Amino acid sequence: MSVPSDELLSLTLNDSIAIDVLIDTLWFGSITGIVDTVDVSIDTVKKEISALPEDMDGFDFANVEISIDFESGITIPVFLDLTLESSNSNGASETVSISNWNISDSSTVIVPNASTLINVQPDQILAYGSARVGGDGTIGSVTSDEIILGELSVRAPLEFEIGQNALITTDPTLLNENDSDIVPEEIENIVLFVEYDNDFEFGSMITVSMSQDTLDFESGTADLLIDELQIGSTSTGLDSIELNDNRLGLFNQDSIYLRVEIKVIGQEDDNGNPVSSKFLSTDEMHLNIYGRVQYLIDGPDILNSE
Repeated sequence: MSVPSDELLSLTLNDSIAIDVLIDTLWFGSITGIVDTVDVSIDTVKKEISALPEDMDGFDFANVEISIDFESGITIPVFLDLTLESSNSNGASETVSISNWNISDSSTVIVPNASTLINVQPDQILAYGSARVGGDGTIGSVTSDEIILGELSVRAPLEFEIGQNALITTDPTLLNENDSDIVPEEIENIVLFVEYDNDFEFGSMITVSMSQDTLDFESGTADLLIDELQIGSTSTGLDSIELNDNRLGLFNQDSIYLRVEIKVIGQEDDNGNPVSSKFLSTDEMHLNIYGRVQYLIDGPDILNSE
């Protein structure tokens, strides 16, 4: 039955009308109400890490804060499940997770145990997870032009826990690449005096080794030039190092390499547990090195020359 648009139609109680409406294009400018749960996957985000210092084994950041600040005008609750995974090229990795964080109530997400992510000295950090929108029976609203923005920030002040095996090692440095003597044979003895003033909350023990083959440094067969010169924390002092014939002769080898190892001595509590040490921008270590040389003079040659 068709109903003309310009005529009236009378219906009885036994009559009925069924209407089918096809809407192929529909936009909502805003929605207000109780929204059923909507799960949204968060694409994996990869962050390359390149600012961490290298060759600092045994140093652990003691006070790291990683947070994500969200900005949103949506009043519907948004619950966040997020996983952060840090890893390095050696295969070490750490993972922390955040579950059911309502960013509508607290827009700043604090990542728990953030220090563990940084202390593996990662090459990269991955972030992935999901968000649940609505579903808790709360009335809220959202408009078509609203979005959720998040900014990740890392705060890592120079405050470290220094382990018993904390070590800073420099790359081998080529000292002499020809066959000329650096130290004349007439010099029998050199005494180096090291005057130091250390502002840092940690001490150090310095070892300098020498070899013609850089592989000797890894195998432990390199010759020792300076063996464990100790400098105390927040202290001043004067020490000396004697270089006799055996040590001076090391300088006159062809293509000699030097490597410096600094064993860092951290603070401990009464029970021997590590205590964090802080670095300040004004902290310095001053070293003043001077020497005394014992030189062999050939007496008979001098008399004959006269």
